[in-house]
Amino acid sequence: MSEGGNYDLDFWTKHRESSIKNKWYGIERIDLLIVSICSGGLYVCFEIIKFLIEKKPLIEYDLLKWSSVFFALGIIINLLSQYYGSAANKFEAKYAGCMIKQVRNVSYNQFDMKFFDKKVKFYNKAVFFTNAVSIAAMALGIMSLCVFCFFKF
Repeated sequence: MSEGGNYDLDFWTKHRESSIKNKWYGIERIDLLIVSICSGGLYVCFEIIKFLIEKKPLIEYDLLKWSSVFFALGIIINLLSQYYGSAANKFEAKYAGCMIKQVRNVSYNQFDMKFFDKKVKFYNKAVFFTNAVSIAAMALGIMSLCVFCFFKF
């Protein structure tokens, strides 16, 4: 960083490269864990439901169905989070591109820069929200499956 708190060209070039790399890293982060756990949970739920249908015990398994719904929602919402993360990094890279032009004293559209900044903020909030909801759905799926297995089955 140069004197006076101004960012230099190296900073924005590296920032842009980092944003592009983060787009791909975002696809691999904790979302993989959420999808794996939810997929495994769905499999377990479906296998238990299959067993219950075959054996026809007098067990109410609505809780198991809800667990399946929570796991499926966890996966679907997580996919939405992936989209939002990708979009946030795309606009962050475009914003960094404008900053590079600014540092190089090349003309750039300030309207575009403000637009990119607003998009980054929107998508970052959307990523945070959808990640929280998908984690909550996964947790509800796990808890309802555990309650069913320990108290109903």
